[in-house]
Amino acid sequence: MFNFQDHTGEYPVDDVSYHGTPLVASAQVLLVELEGKLRKALPKVDNVIDHIFGFAEKGGHITALGFYQQEVKSLPEVFGQLTSLQVLYCKNNALISLPASFRNLRSLQVLCLGWNELYTLPDWIGQLTSLKELHLESNHLNAVPTTIGQLSSLKELHLEGNSITALPESIGELASLERLAVDSNRLTSLPASIGKLKTLKVLSLAANFLKSLPETIGQLTSLQELDLYVNNLPRLSDPVKTALRQLKNQGCKMRGVRVN
Repeated sequence: MFNFQDHTGEYPVDDVSYHGTPLVASAQVLLVELEGKLRKALPKVDNVIDHIFGFAEKGGHITALGFYQQEVKSLPEVFGQLTSLQVLYCKNNALISLPASFRNLRSLQVLCLGWNELYTLPDWIGQLTSLKELHLESNHLNAVPTTIGQLSSLKELHLEGNSITALPESIGELASLERLAVDSNRLTSLPASIGKLKTLKVLSLAANFLKSLPETIGQLTSLQELDLYVNNLPRLSDPVKTALRQLKNQGCKMRGVRVN
């Protein structure tokens, strides 16, 4: 018998494996449950990216997991015991909610849940403080919880193709954010706190219903791309025009707005 040390405690392992791969007990339980849902085994792979189907492990712990387009409607609660999980790709499935145990995935860096059936994002999303990429495009979200501002390591936030009507003021607390994509939603305005995103390089807001822009947009000193294509922006105020000129003068490429 031999032992693997899990962040949640020590699991005794006696010939515990998943199709020949030695794993800690919680990892094996999860894969067996998923196999039951999917009606096929998940292969071990070297790396999990985007469309990959399978899992990667290190020392018996699952570090990455991907199941693309498998019609998965729910995820087992045991997910929360995968405290070494760093990457999870679950695109093009049928998820309507996330298990509460997800809040324990403190090592998670990439979470991809695009093209599912999510209507709400739980408040505990802010507890996933290691996240660097969060993909939620093409769901049914109409709001973003204020706790999103707790994700201080987040570099990319993808919210395209939802029904979001407003971004919370806490969005300005994302001190590491480099890309914010909220295309094809129902935004009519932006919070003034957007100007606090000093590391933001790409701000994509095409196909919304924006009627105004905050003057603070000129404070985005790292911005390289600003997409405002297909919005309802009327004649801009002089302070906003000045702010946009500041961005243009620093080399920011713009689409969907003219700055004379």
